[in-house]
Amino acid sequence: MDKTPKREINAREQSASVLAAAVRARIVVTRKEQGLTAAAVAQQIGLSRPFYTQLERGMRRLSMVRFLM
Repeated sequence: MDKTPKREINAREQSASVLAAAVRARIVVTRKEQGLTAAAVAQQIGLSRPFYTQLERGMRRLSMVRFLM
């Protein structure tokens, strides 16, 4: 059995994970530079603070439908 496709998928998943971590880090940095709390951002975008902080830490994902709303 050829394992190349599996390795390619894993490489893509790893790249996506690295990118997601970089985006999360940039969101946190920008929020702090603006002097905003996680609670303030969560309220502005219509999410609960616990859910928003889980997004920042990478424990939750935001669906594209919710992201575009």
